[in-house]
Amino acid sequence: MTQFVIPIRGRTNQFVVGLGLSIQILTWDGVSSNYELQLIDAVDHDKEGNRLNDAKADPSGVLWAGTMGEESAAGIVKPNQGSLHSWSNQECSLSRKVQQVTVSNGLAWSADRKHLYYTDTATRKVDVFDYNGVTISNRRVVFDFEKHNVPGYPDGMTIDQQDNLWIACWGGSRVIQVDPRQSKLKRTLTLPAERITSVTFGGAALDTLFVTSMRHGLNASQLLKQPLAGATFAIHNLPARGTVNNPVDLNCVK
Repeated sequence: MTQFVIPIRGRTNQFVVGLGLSIQILTWDGVSSNYELQLIDAVDHDKEGNRLNDAKADPSGVLWAGTMGEESAAGIVKPNQGSLHSWSNQECSLSRKVQQVTVSNGLAWSADRKHLYYTDTATRKVDVFDYNGVTISNRRVVFDFEKHNVPGYPDGMTIDQQDNLWIACWGGSRVIQVDPRQSKLKRTLTLPAERITSVTFGGAALDTLFVTSMRHGLNASQLLKQPLAGATFAIHNLPARGTVNNPVDLNCVK
């Protein structure tokens, strides 16, 4: 299973992909059935059953990739086995930055590049780190699903041009817009699928919110009630614009 696909800066038809616990370079034209894979690193060798989950590049092109514990069934994950890793072009490898994570998710950076927003899905909280382009510190909670009576769990996340977070709510049939500076719930978008997995802005003006959902693990009765589970939704006419997703800088790998 492919966990993420991110373009590589300055290269045509090359992407960083997550496969299991390995980070690889995919060379593919996006059309043909021919492709090449090049292994560049792997993580969590000491955690049998783990796999990669969400990953993104920061504004400088540094790859951040998180893992999750073994999943015995959809949404049932072995706790505190995952980690968050970041890439170093000096070392040409990933290093572990956060440990004791159940499901690593929801990476987003503030416009001033001083804050990294992050979530361990199982906690039902969104956290922020101080960020200097290399290290993260001073972790603290900026939004708590339980305190704000938001159903579900925080999954994928993106940020708009006003530094508001847009958070997919797995199990909550919604996406929420949050001002993390005030811990304020600003907007709720309800969707016809329960397991909302991720969000990103796109379109020529970055004013369309694309939302992915999950079908895996739903029984026949659940699928009957939500036939659009597993679909990707496009939401237009929102009073917000997103930011461009960053490509990965891999100048140490030829």
